Amino acid sequence: MQPLPQAPAPVPTFVRLLTEVLDAQANQPPRAFYQALEQWLDWTRAVRLSRVLDAAPAADGGAISWRKQELAAACERARQRLREQVIAAPVRDAVMDTQAQAAEAAFAPVRQHYVAFQHAVQVSTGQLRGQLRDALAQGDVGCVRLAELDAVMEAVLSPREHALFTALPELLGKRFEQRHSQNAAQDWRGFQREVRNLQLAELDARFLPIDGLQAALQ
Repeated sequence: MQPLPQAPAPVPTFVRLLTEVLDAQANQPPRAFYQALEQWLDWTRAVRLSRVLDAAPAADGGAISWRKQELAAACERARQRLREQVIAAPVRDAVMDTQAQAAEAAFAPVRQHYVAFQHAVQVSTGQLRGQLRDALAQGDVGCVRLAELDAVMEAVLSPREHALFTALPELLGKRFEQRHSQNAAQDWRGFQREVRNLQLAELDARFLPIDGLQAALQ
């Protein structure tokens, strides 16, 4: 009996939305950008990761002393605060009359809004991730190993992550120029939705490591 073919892994919302932004600027196949994400690890970073995976387990730590509920609540408060920042400060408030301005000038407030959002997310998630690792490091062998592995994963992937996320405002700027040239109010509203949806998807993507660590802690 032939084995059933495996279904392709679902494309994360953040990757799908970003691909749509890129596809609107160039006729790339829908999966081209997703496939490019598979090239994130060069051989030097792969070696660092391999050493951690092959290392002997550390000795058992003591019982996790952090209060799990308080740490879980801190993660949820941070996520909710950042979501409210996206929803409560809509992009349309930053631009009074896009059709009366040059595209670059009209997009400037949008860029500032997105960059400020990214900075807030980076600071918040960085602090939470460190706190969760500290908590896991006080647990058993599996928890200690996971904390060590996550620290290495953050180190080897952060350069690529930083390059990707910091490129988003520029990509959105090019997307805005397309809509701005069409000179249509409905296109501006559509662009607003794109920005907001991409922010929320980026927020979820940045919280994935935190969600995983939190699940292990619980």
